[in-house]
Amino acid sequence: MRLFISTLVLAGLLLGLTASSSAVTSSVLEQNKEVVRRATAARNARQYVDLNHYFALNLIDHDPYSGQAPGLPGFVQGLMIKYAAFPDWVDTDNEMIADGDQVATRWTGEGTQTSALMGLPSSGTKVKLFGMRWYRLTGGKIVETWVMFGLLRQIDQTPMQEYRRAE
Repeated sequence: MRLFISTLVLAGLLLGLTASSSAVTSSVLEQNKEVVRRATAARNARQYVDLNHYFALNLIDHDPYSGQAPGLPGFVQGLMIKYAAFPDWVDTDNEMIADGDQVATRWTGEGTQTSALMGLPSSGTKVKLFGMRWYRLTGGKIVETWVMFGLLRQIDQTPMQEYRRAE
């Protein structure tokens, strides 16, 4: 009987620790997702100075523009290149999931190419782009980012049927 009660007490303690651990993990996951949401809002508002609240200074951008400097300064440089060509560009995070120290988004971006981009002439094309972003966070800041999309296909630089122009 004593073994049975000890087993019940131990099981209760383990369940309590698991629930407590899950609550902490859930809280951290929600905090990480909020960092990504705020980073997207700051990018859309062109609030470059505020990006240091959401991105680490030594950020690793796994998909930089050609010639982009490293770290957060380089990331901002890349944003400025994009926004110079697409001044009305807006990203929308359509879905977001978090696991451990990572957050993934399925996003939509829209804008009109009004000037050259990386040597490609302005197309005047309004595009709606679909993509995925993956972030890794440490200490409440984004330390790594990956992005997948087909921007050059959108501005008629490389053909592919599954990408489409905005209507």
